[in-house]
Amino acid sequence: MADNEVNITIDGHQIQTVAGKTVLEAATDAGIYIPYLCYHPGMKPFAACRMCVVEVENGRGLPASCTLPVAEGMRIENTSEKVQSLRRGIMELLLADHPHGCLTCHRVDLCGPSDVCLRHVSVNDRCVTCPKNERCELKDTARFLGMEIESPLEYKYRDLQVDTGDPFYDRDYNLCIVCGRCVRVCEEVRGDNAITFTERSGQALVGTSLGTSLLESGCEFCGACLDVCPVGALVEIGLGTMCIDEFRVKMESGVQGAFRLVLPAKGLELTAVEYPVSPFESVDNLQSIGSYVKVGAI
Repeated sequence: MADNEVNITIDGHQIQTVAGKTVLEAATDAGIYIPYLCYHPGMKPFAACRMCVVEVENGRGLPASCTLPVAEGMRIENTSEKVQSLRRGIMELLLADHPHGCLTCHRVDLCGPSDVCLRHVSVNDRCVTCPKNERCELKDTARFLGMEIESPLEYKYRDLQVDTGDPFYDRDYNLCIVCGRCVRVCEEVRGDNAITFTERSGQALVGTSLGTSLLESGCEFCGACLDVCPVGALVEIGLGTMCIDEFRVKMESGVQGAFRLVLPAKGLELTAVEYPVSPFESVDNLQSIGSYVKVGAI
């Protein structure tokens, strides 16, 4: 055995991993599923959601596996009743103010992703209104826990206004579970701070630091926050017909170009935007929403 190799046991399965990895990383490498909502590969462990807690033999409490380093001979329980009970309790708290008709509707096993909802649940809870329908990590986790969604907690819809003031993204914080992924990927991966944790009426949420639009906060609309969001709180808009109807560019690299960008779906027109450009055939942050921009001499 190499000096850096470590042997651990998860739910009776022997796993060989390397020192320095966390229990969650070792389990993932071995094909063992440990649920999580705030963790995401490529970002620092956050240990906020507590969904990835595990039980360690002769250990204290139920630590988060995303921050727990592996150790030789460690014996871990991932699906014990003690662990699952705590996870269900956390999930009940999340679902107390998160629309979850997709889990409680009696037609959930009969409907397809594109079926018309027959009003068995309220409008805000309908599957077809969720941008992450059948792609929601919260829903997948609830199913893994085998929850009956019969909670003593009263469900209360946040009733926050959907933010539609930005050209490329809509933000529905009624669906936000405050996992912090979007905030962290913006800061850690993109090196920006366009969004942060905020507070409204004593409730933690996510937004811009001064309550402005993403456009005004310096967002580059790279799409990283959309990629990591586990629910449907952040979604790119359906722009329909999007066009660049005027673009003047000098071919030398680094020369400023001026263009007019028309977004009919938003009723928005950006004119005379200065942007350093060189000849290319696409713009990444626009290409991510299905547009195609060709830049060249006119």
